[in-house]
Amino acid sequence: PTFYKDFNTPPLAAPWHAAGPSEAVQWTTLERRPAARIRAGGRLRYPLDAPVETGRLSAWFYDSSGENRTGDAALELTFSDGSQERSVQIHLLSETPVYGFSDSDAKPLTGQRLKRAAGWRQLTVLFDEFRFHVLIGSRLLAHGSAPQSPLRTIRFVNKAGKENSALWIDDVQLTQGIAPSDPPIANSQAH
Repeated sequence: PTFYKDFNTPPLAAPWHAAGPSEAVQWTTLERRPAARIRAGGRLRYPLDAPVETGRLSAWFYDSSGENRTGDAALELTFSDGSQERSVQIHLLSETPVYGFSDSDAKPLTGQRLKRAAGWRQLTVLFDEFRFHVLIGSRLLAHGSAPQSPLRTIRFVNKAGKENSALWIDDVQLTQGIAPSDPPIANSQAH
């Protein structure tokens, strides 16, 4: 992997950066699982030393589902080559009962809203020069055109309006992939 963080033990080491209110990111345990707790107003950012053109990002997050939230908690990805920038947000926790996404690209991602479910959930983002996919568990949340720039920054943000509305994350992993040599075939025929 390009990097892996399991949040089993503090402290948070560079290049991870925590920001927000006092003790914005804490190490604790949820359902017997060590995890990072990002409090309301907190941010946890990982700027990549080397840009990633193609890869797989995965992370586990906890969804309390029945929680009365105000505000949003999301994973924000920034793709940039210095001249153009694309920001993709995957909305993990919100006031609505669904997972969602937003995209700053001229050809934004398309997909569906998936109903939230309580418990630990795995988020997976796959990207290369031809495509971009976002999955919650094994279900496709969003897909679309490939980023035209490499991944530069990974950021978890908790914009919750209530102090008790935390974003719990664990096992964040980025694996750099090998770009395919040919674009995917839109309508392959069965042999």
